[in-house]
Amino acid sequence: MNTRNPLMNRLAIGLLGCLGLRRDDRHLHAESKALRSLQADRADWAVFTFLYENLSILDSKSTSLLQFNALILAVITIIVSSVSAGPPWSWLLFALLPGIVSSFCCLIVVWVQWTPAQSLIHDGDYDVRLLRLRCIRTCWYRVAWCFAILSLLALAIIITLVFHAFSK
Repeated sequence: MNTRNPLMNRLAIGLLGCLGLRRDDRHLHAESKALRSLQADRADWAVFTFLYENLSILDSKSTSLLQFNALILAVITIIVSSVSAGPPWSWLLFALLPGIVSSFCCLIVVWVQWTPAQSLIHDGDYDVRLLRLRCIRTCWYRVAWCFAILSLLALAIIITLVFHAFSK
């Protein structure tokens, strides 16, 4: 934070509060102390680390799937827009919708959600909450993956239709 401009500090803190990230120095010091306390208990720290590594894997996979979706959507758009007769809107909708839905699901998976360290120490079921979060995000990722496959199938159909139209 810019400590020389109190107005900018208030604006930034207000914005962070709207996003669920409001942290002043008092909160940050308490968070640091709680993390140190958590690290002292090796068993809890191992569970915490394992579950966050699982969530990181989901984030990485979702990011890769978002890149795949972007590529497929770009190719579909180029192919459909290059047809001289002008494809019907139903083609475009049929082709793009699965990729858009897949991308939306990936964005749900990669949504940042921080667990305050104080709640990890004072709340004994943090591992259950992280397991629940992992399960929910895994489900969203699998839905995204299925829609990405549908998008790939739509691309194959569009290529077949365009090739068939040009071969006449």
